[in-house]
Amino acid sequence: MQALDTGICASNDSNLMDWLNSLPTCRVRECDTEQLPVLVMQSIQSAELPIALLADHLALLRVFPLSERENTEDLPSARAKIFLGGTLVHEITLASKAGPIPTDLDQSALANSLNATIPAEFI
Repeated sequence: MQALDTGICASNDSNLMDWLNSLPTCRVRECDTEQLPVLVMQSIQSAELPIALLADHLALLRVFPLSERENTEDLPSARAKIFLGGTLVHEITLASKAGPIPTDLDQSALANSLNATIPAEFI
């Protein structure tokens, strides 16, 4: 598998990396561990009046995949993990969606992000 100099990278998921490393001629770089821009918000919040999240209320998780160059690729899926006191309590899979992957962070439209609801019991 050859993907060097293409901009393609492999998620640092341990199962995927174990499989890739088992291939005799794997040439796919591991994605940077830099976190994607993420926003957790509730309907009561606004840019003009930022307030803390309200406990026991649903929240919207927005993940903003970004590309270094113009592309026609779909936004990739993502996974969010919620921890409480160091213990994993909830996991959310955000489905992929039609692209292209944005090159600049733009929070003005839901179409620019992967979106999922965080249940109230985890806020």
